[in-house]
Amino acid sequence: MRERCGDAIRKFSADARGGGRYAASSWAVTDCSKPKTKIDWMLCSNERVTIEEQRMALTFRQAMNHTEDRRKLLEEQSEWTNQVRDACNDIACLIKAYQERAQELETEGW
Repeated sequence: MRERCGDAIRKFSADARGGGRYAASSWAVTDCSKPKTKIDWMLCSNERVTIEEQRMALTFRQAMNHTEDRRKLLEEQSEWTNQVRDACNDIACLIKAYQERAQELETEGW
């Protein structure tokens, strides 16, 4: 799965560079010409953050496609977003948060 995930991320990154600068989060696409939150700013200013966010988002979408309890997974993701991701104040924290969330989604067997 990691190989396919990496291919999808590289394709997304290449496609995103073709037009305007956008960072697609698991919930929405951030217009990097108008970042609104600190998370938007970090996503738009650091390619590594964008790659880790996309890896987590892909893992999340795969989990959504395989779970029988989508509502519970959505609630858990929303809680993670509010309590973990949005608590980050620097790029290192955000990268670690995305990496750990992707790992959780993979190992929880959604």
